[in-house]
Amino acid sequence: MAGTRTTAIAGFSATSNVEAARKYGLQAVGTMAHSYIEAFLDEWAASAAASTSTPSPS
Repeated sequence: MAGTRTTAIAGFSATSNVEAARKYGLQAVGTMAHSYIEAFLDEWAASAAASTSTPSPS
């Protein structure tokens, strides 16, 4: 949280830390969670499922 706060003050507009994004009004960005990938038989299936899903509204 402290690192994200510092970079937000410096002008960064995004973070991979979801809680910090909420707290500091930043955009949450990054790749899919490792746990999401592990829920599928392989990386291809996880990628296919992710590419057809609809993100939650922020």
